[in-house]
Amino acid sequence: MTDRALPTPRRSIGKSLLLTLPILLWSLLMFSRSMMQPGRAPKLAAAVTLFFMVALFFQMMRTLETHRWRRYFFVALGFLFPVGFIWQLFA
Repeated sequence: MTDRALPTPRRSIGKSLLLTLPILLWSLLMFSRSMMQPGRAPKLAAAVTLFFMVALFFQMMRTLETHRWRRYFFVALGFLFPVGFIWQLFA
């Protein structure tokens, strides 16, 4: 018996992109109001958040490991939400 790890199943990039397309469209609708605000900061924040969320969803579809990518999302949310909340309080 060997100690090699079993290869993890993966979807093709094309199929993963097709599964991610509805989430991308929904995210664009969700962040469209932020993209219309004046100033560069809200647009940049919305674009980075949109890219991060869609990239994580794509990775979930590609690697079939939802728990791993969801963990990254919640850790980032736990660190960045207080920063954004405090920033909005001062603004």
